[in-house]
Amino acid sequence: MKTGADSFFPKAMKHIKYLSEKIGPRGSTTPAEAKAADYVKGYLESIGFTPMIESFASVTSAWWPASIGLGLALLGALLFWFLKAGSLLGLITTLSAVAFILLEFSFITNPLRWFLPKGKSQNVWAIVPANGEVKKRVILNAHLDTHRTPLVFSSSLWLELFKYLIPLGLLFMVLSSIFYGLNIFFDLSAYKNLLLIPTAFIFFVFLLTLQPDFTRYVEGANDDASGVGVVLSMAEYLKMNPLNNTQVWVVLTGCEEVGSYGADAFLKKHKNKLNTDNLPVYWFTYDSVGGKGGELTYIDKHTFLTIAETCPDLVSLLNKVGEENLELKAIPKSSRSGYTDSHVAVKHGFKTVTFLHQTKEGKLPFWHRQSDNLKNIDSDLVERTEKLTMKLLEELDTVN
Repeated sequence: MKTGADSFFPKAMKHIKYLSEKIGPRGSTTPAEAKAADYVKGYLESIGFTPMIESFASVTSAWWPASIGLGLALLGALLFWFLKAGSLLGLITTLSAVAFILLEFSFITNPLRWFLPKGKSQNVWAIVPANGEVKKRVILNAHLDTHRTPLVFSSSLWLELFKYLIPLGLLFMVLSSIFYGLNIFFDLSAYKNLLLIPTAFIFFVFLLTLQPDFTRYVEGANDDASGVGVVLSMAEYLKMNPLNNTQVWVVLTGCEEVGSYGADAFLKKHKNKLNTDNLPVYWFTYDSVGGKGGELTYIDKHTFLTIAETCPDLVSLLNKVGEENLELKAIPKSSRSGYTDSHVAVKHGFKTVTFLHQTKEGKLPFWHRQSDNLKNIDSDLVERTEKLTMKLLEELDTVN
């Protein structure tokens, strides 16, 4: 693989600019998200690829699953208070809500999805062949869609509080269910007013989950035009400089912001092909890799409900690259906020690394805020991400 790419890599910025300013906010399943997919497909065609665009059905909101689950818990409370068989009905309804939310947060199909509004989205992908015998595969992934601007993302304080609101809401749902269950066998009517506390908290969180869908979408220069820019730039570079023994798949997904529906649809369709000949398969996610104030970061352990942990082999290679190129030394950080397409890749059994550039304090710059625009993109950070990717792929390609 050729080096000397210093003058090549700034091309990523033109993609970031086009996606964030020319197309603008790209809500999941919206016409703007479809325009982003068309742009990506057209660009890949212009540099010699034969990209595929594949449609799939997705929910339209990241917040409806929690809203419906919390709403079911509130229904359970009403059944308990006003029906003779309310304890049993409240128990069934509330425990079902807990199960549905946990399944949804684990990216597993569940009955909750029957009630969610659906729309059409799309993935775009292409393959960079290896020069020689294929001994491993790498997927370079970023997502096309952007999020809204919820109140709970409006400040660092709100974000810190929100980390605990949903878990506490689930805890109160479980505690309420225990009370309903015990009341079936024991008369706890003298203590039922205690249920007003968890019910009031659940109602508060329920209102917070309704609010986001009344807000605007962001331009998403960082989240995730920056990731798309890096992946497109690497696709162009690899087209001219293919790896010797590594087949690279370029995968731009839709609807990451509402539950990684695009990544799941892609892997359900192509998992067997990727696993052909039982070769090692590595999934690289680029999500928010250009925010000002961010550091060159990979997430060694990303906890949502499931965990996306960076493959130890890739950690070793990242360390090697950093030792040999100090300006490309990637800092490992853990995260307990949000999720990425890597969580779905882990669900399907692939080895992953997630590039999610955080600040020294572990914050994601401009996350789901209107300030996530081109003015707040660090072009040097984007370029170093590309160079790090190039070096990492070079090292990985030489590993037997």
